[in-house]
Amino acid sequence: MAALMLLVFSSFPFLAEMMGQQRHKVARIALVQPNIPQGEKWDPARARDVLRTIEKVTFDANEAGVPDAIFWPEAVVPWPVHRDPAVQQWIESVARRTGKPIVLGSVFTRGSGPTEEWFNGAFVADPVTGLQEPGYAKRKLVPFGEYIPFRPALGWLTKFVPLGDGDFSRGDDARPLTLTAGRNVTALGLLICYEDIFPGLARQSVRDGAEVLTVVTNNGWFGTGGAAYQHATHSVLRAVENRRPLVRVGNAGWSGWIDEFGNIRANLRDEDGSVYFRGYESVNVTRDLRWLNRQSFYTEHGDWFLVVAAVLATVAYYLLLTLRPPTPKLGETVF
Repeated sequence: MAALMLLVFSSFPFLAEMMGQQRHKVARIALVQPNIPQGEKWDPARARDVLRTIEKVTFDANEAGVPDAIFWPEAVVPWPVHRDPAVQQWIESVARRTGKPIVLGSVFTRGSGPTEEWFNGAFVADPVTGLQEPGYAKRKLVPFGEYIPFRPALGWLTKFVPLGDGDFSRGDDARPLTLTAGRNVTALGLLICYEDIFPGLARQSVRDGAEVLTVVTNNGWFGTGGAAYQHATHSVLRAVENRRPLVRVGNAGWSGWIDEFGNIRANLRDEDGSVYFRGYESVNVTRDLRWLNRQSFYTEHGDWFLVVAAVLATVAYYLLLTLRPPTPKLGETVF
């Protein structure tokens, strides 16, 4: 109890930071949830229907919300960028027709033939200059979804994501993507799907210059239970740890944005209050100017606290073993 009270009281000084905030608009962003069922997403026979659905929801969002930028979820297009030039042309066409930059998640390839590599990534498509290169490549891959671990022993298994002939390749660059939305130029630190459960990934993105964290995900795998909510709670921690606003967009939900102090400022819901639906919403994303070009203690110093806590817990355990009174023997009287 003493340790818990110490932990609680030591957090009180940080509450003062929530007072006197100087909110400044970053951009008005349209979050688009196309809600493509998993059974249709990678079906070649349904690919053109998928594109038409994305277009319709995107154009509706652009007309209704007058956003500065449009955000799509993870792996939104049914074909990889670069492998088929028509994919990039379609993405750039949508950006040009809306007149707004689009932040999107998409599978993409590098190379060709035996040296071809597949990545799960993200890009910014500008309405004037087109698809910005390089994009972002996912740094933490999903076991059995994007690669098979211990492939020499488990090579007979296949990924449950029916893309690519083999394993996806891992990205190693945390540099942010540049978003020009209205008059503001913002550095976006990208996280794809469950990358937001790894504190070190978000920290590295911020250390490399990200001013707004962005999570694109496809939570259609989870159905309509509580898993999408559980996944989204990790985004709250990433925003607080690094004192950066975080924008999140999912295929069917959870979508919204979270400020630097963990407050959920917007969360997309339908008329029944569900986060699982096909639709859109435009939200005004702001940030506290006091944290502009400034890094949090965690961003600067990392996870040393965990190491210290582990050492203290180990020391306390052995102290208890040393100081514990001897166990009385059976029948022995203890005074």
